[in-house]
Amino acid sequence: MYKDIAIIGVSTRLPEADNLKELNQNLLQKKDCIKEISKERRELLKLEDNVDYLQVGYIEDIEYFDNKFFNISSKEADYMCPEQRICLEMAADTILDAGYSLGNFRSKNCAVIVCSTDNEYKILSGQDLGVAFTGNLKSLTAGKICYYLDLHGPNLTLDASCASSLLAVHEGCMKLIADETDYSLVGGLSVNIYIPEYADKDFNTLGVVAKGGRSKSFDADASGTGIGEGGGFILLKRLEDAIRDKDHIYGVIKGSAANCDGGRSSSLTAPSVEGQKEAIIKAWERASINPENITEIEAHGTGTLIGDPIEVQGLQECFNKFTEKKSFAHLGAVKSSIGHLGATAGIAAIIKCIAQFENNVTYPIVHYKKANPYIEFEKTSLMPVGKPVYWPEDQKRIVGINSFGFCGTNVHVVMENYLKKEKENREKAKENIIKICGRTKKAFYENLKAAMNFIKDYDGAYEELTYTLNTGRDDYDYRKVFVFGNTKDLLNKMEEASPNNTFNNNKKVVLVLSRQKEDGLNELLNKSFLYRKMQDINIKPDYIFSDEFGKLVINYANNKITEAEAIKKISLLSKEIKIKSYHEILDKLSRDNEIILIQLSELLGKEEINKLQNVKQLDLSEEKYLNTIKELYESGIEINWTNLYKGTAVEKISAPTYVFDKNKHWIYPKERVEAQKKDNLLKEEEELVENMSDENIKSILHEIWCEVLELDEIKDEDDFFDLGGNSLAGMMLIEEVEEKLKVTIKYDELFEHQTFGELTKLTINKVKIKNSQAADDVIDIIRVSDIETYELNSLQKIVYYSCIEDIENSEWNLCMAIGIKGKLDMEKLNKALAKIINKHSCFRTVFFEEDKIPKQRVLKDYEYTIKEHFIRDENNALSYELSRKKMHEEANKQIPFIEAVPLAVEVYHISDEHSILYINIHHIIGDGSTLAIFIKELSQYYNEEVDAIENDSVFQQVDYNVWKKSFTNSKKGQEQLAFWEETLKGMSSTILLEGDRAHREEAWLGDTILFTLEDTLYKELLELSKQEKFSLFSITLLAYHILIYKRTNKKDVFTTVATANRRIKKLTGICGCLADLIVMRTIFKDNNTIRETLKNTADYINKALDNQEYPYYDLICKLENNENKIMTKISDFLMVFQNYKSSDLKLGNLELYKENIDKKGVKANISLCIYEAGNEMKGILEFNNELYSKSFIEEFLRDYIKVLEHIAKKPEDLILQAAKEGEYLLN
Repeated sequence: MYKDIAIIGVSTRLPEADNLKELNQNLLQKKDCIKEISKERRELLKLEDNVDYLQVGYIEDIEYFDNKFFNISSKEADYMCPEQRICLEMAADTILDAGYSLGNFRSKNCAVIVCSTDNEYKILSGQDLGVAFTGNLKSLTAGKICYYLDLHGPNLTLDASCASSLLAVHEGCMKLIADETDYSLVGGLSVNIYIPEYADKDFNTLGVVAKGGRSKSFDADASGTGIGEGGGFILLKRLEDAIRDKDHIYGVIKGSAANCDGGRSSSLTAPSVEGQKEAIIKAWERASINPENITEIEAHGTGTLIGDPIEVQGLQECFNKFTEKKSFAHLGAVKSSIGHLGATAGIAAIIKCIAQFENNVTYPIVHYKKANPYIEFEKTSLMPVGKPVYWPEDQKRIVGINSFGFCGTNVHVVMENYLKKEKENREKAKENIIKICGRTKKAFYENLKAAMNFIKDYDGAYEELTYTLNTGRDDYDYRKVFVFGNTKDLLNKMEEASPNNTFNNNKKVVLVLSRQKEDGLNELLNKSFLYRKMQDINIKPDYIFSDEFGKLVINYANNKITEAEAIKKISLLSKEIKIKSYHEILDKLSRDNEIILIQLSELLGKEEINKLQNVKQLDLSEEKYLNTIKELYESGIEINWTNLYKGTAVEKISAPTYVFDKNKHWIYPKERVEAQKKDNLLKEEEELVENMSDENIKSILHEIWCEVLELDEIKDEDDFFDLGGNSLAGMMLIEEVEEKLKVTIKYDELFEHQTFGELTKLTINKVKIKNSQAADDVIDIIRVSDIETYELNSLQKIVYYSCIEDIENSEWNLCMAIGIKGKLDMEKLNKALAKIINKHSCFRTVFFEEDKIPKQRVLKDYEYTIKEHFIRDENNALSYELSRKKMHEEANKQIPFIEAVPLAVEVYHISDEHSILYINIHHIIGDGSTLAIFIKELSQYYNEEVDAIENDSVFQQVDYNVWKKSFTNSKKGQEQLAFWEETLKGMSSTILLEGDRAHREEAWLGDTILFTLEDTLYKELLELSKQEKFSLFSITLLAYHILIYKRTNKKDVFTTVATANRRIKKLTGICGCLADLIVMRTIFKDNNTIRETLKNTADYINKALDNQEYPYYDLICKLENNENKIMTKISDFLMVFQNYKSSDLKLGNLELYKENIDKKGVKANISLCIYEAGNEMKGILEFNNELYSKSFIEEFLRDYIKVLEHIAKKPEDLILQAAKEGEYLLN
């Protein structure tokens, strides 16, 4: 049985009409909306100015889209066709118009059925990019609506030519009738990118387009149909459910039917009277109506000389079956005003009928003057409407709507107006409250303007208006609340309003609850009432100051104890207030936070509160309740608006929805050409290297050496290290060679080819080999930055699980502090930081778990303001020490990353001319290279050396993670896995180095020892490196392994080594956690010399680095045959050889110096970090102080230096002799 279906929401974009009000005005005035192409559209499509193009019912602003509202990247929005963009906005608008916030409508069982023209935008965007392909795929319009609005019903795209959208309405109704869904969101959009010239007759291959481009429906001058653009959406719901939920009901669909002509028509595209009759009669029968009660027919009405008479004939034969009554049904056709919208003609007809019901009118046919000569209307039940027909508000009206597709599909829908019941007279509230919000400041003002325009003409109940706007609109950062008594009061307040921005909300709600009166029971009941009142509107205190009586109130309010139990407990309580140091605690809290104070028990008077900084007291009494809600909401506290109307029978109304920001997103035809030029340039660069002569290669290499070593001339016999080169300079040289000559020089190859002549020969040979290789050997990374939510990579997982397991471990904080002498420009610093955050998505990333799998999500819009601390004292030295103390406390706290961006940038102001800049980047979003890029770009943007780069042009963390995952499963990835499985076969997963502790004695976790090698030893190691052609990394790693062998008495030892994992050039500029780990294993043989073992170590390192892309986490899971392994630490021993280039911060002419941070924490039981700084070699030894005391590790360090000395002085000695060095004796 057919159920009545309510239309509860509507949104439209039609020619000259973006809403029902404008549509009503156009149709009443018989406005012809067919027009010449606008200057703006010509510009978009780069059309010639002097060419005469077809006149069409155009919609405007098709290039604008509020991508940020939907968290869609700018690049993806550029490549999305107008149909997808505008449909997304209309779909959201329809839900809001129905009185449901998008947040509350998420996860609803709502079908989405969409129709649209064939997407012609791909003519401009092309199809070579993934975002271009998905952005122009017709079927993805419905899919994107479901995805971005989180709707859980089926989504589908219908194409039945001109009958598409009315068929979609029918299908939406059927899904509701079958109880398959609870809502159906139906609609679509038609847009023309290809605009034909009048001289070109290809646009009229079927001969149905009118000569003047106008549909003159049912008129004697009809010569064909006009072409229009636009569409709309409606939200459908079972009528009984809509009445129950007090929805605003625009109209009721009583019945619908669809069929196909099949073989009954004279040709494939010709209409069939029999087919049309069958669909119409079936719909009337399903609607259980008497056709004599039909007041209006909204015809398909294309305006063709033959099609219109056939439609009238079919309608009349249907009427003849039920009645002989003539001239009672008013005939209309919206195509006469806006043209034929093709796939969305049916939804335009539905929306026209909604406007008719809303305004108690039947609209005239725009161009109707004299009847089509093939139609005798006086002999029919139909009356073409020549001027507006007005109806009493309580008149029952029924309209039949036709839509026929030239594919043979016929659809008819029966729609009835909804007569609302008389409302009960309710006592008007003395005061009302209404909120206005915007996702951006501009949107706030536009929404405010829309609300004011609506309110000026509003004569309904304010309770319904405020209920709709407060409960049916979402909460955004820019917001304002108005408490008002009447319309004039409200408009005056709105006129002067400016929004509160609650984005960086550091406000804390403090509740005070204690006993104050002798009559404990009455006090309990009163305060329980107020506490429940708080809970109803979602006030959740961050801090509660309470005595035992206060706890009793909370338990009673939460129904955890009965009244009888409460009375018994009250009698046992002391009557004294026992909140200790309340004033002092509140004072301390208010120093770093803005405090919203709610005293259900007044322990502090106004004078005492006024003495405290950043404290605002609110009152829950009846007369101040709405103003308290206003203060809370404008402070960033989210209110449960629905509970504000609990117990009242308020109905939703149609009210202003949301005004989307107009961000321009368009691919101009010429931009496709420019993009192709860029691609060609890149190919030319590749070809240039391929065809480069040996002399050209040598010349480029000469420039690189001079630049890196800061010299003017280089000779073939010059040695890189003799000229001052070190490991850091070596890495810079390798990066420049890869950038300019497209080949990779391995680090150890630089040691083997130390002179300019030797390295030139090696480089020339590599270029020739590369040019002869197949393209399949190249590992590439592509941009997939439109993905918002994705899984963690190898190191990110370890960091995540480590931090989750031990929230005290701050080791994963990457901290830096810079002292600043001079006046720091905070505005410039904030702007510079904002550019970095916008450029690199890692600084807008939060973490969460989905089905127990850790994931990360990029926030499209994230505003961050640098936190400033003013720890001032007359004694600047004391201010400095207090600032450093506070900074050290922050550095040794784990920075939050669950649903929070783990980035902290703070400035400690010691005096007007002295401050400290503190930066903390959680390792889960960054690594050492990231910190270096961050500092470099902070300098550039602060000093205005470069403009901000669009983040769409930069590779991001997601690009790396997706590439890494695909690499793992590639042929190359599987080859690397095979290498590691063979290399690590038989290796134990742990090496136990027994410590001297059962538990830690310090309050902090983890400890650190800093050291610098003596200058003599450093020079000896450099000489050994040069003579034996071993890198310093090989030497320091072997010494570490020898020490582990010495301490554990195990000959098969290993460490994990951190790698930057950026040997592919495209990875070098990414900010994010790209670093990973590789296993360095040594199996000692006592009869091997140090030199032989060094050679083996160097060979192992080369092979390991060649296979470094395989993820460490995945590797360990495979080796241990445990795919679900959760790793919370790296390993027992970790080594880092730091050879990336760090950046020095430069802030204008300010004098900067490095501030040391005493940071604790544990990555592995023992971590050794070695790095070259100027003419020194330094180190950091971090250790687990739960296992080892500081004296134990100091002894460990002394032994390490002894081993290094032995290697430097006696490389010909046996390994066993080096292992006996130091204080700890080998067994």
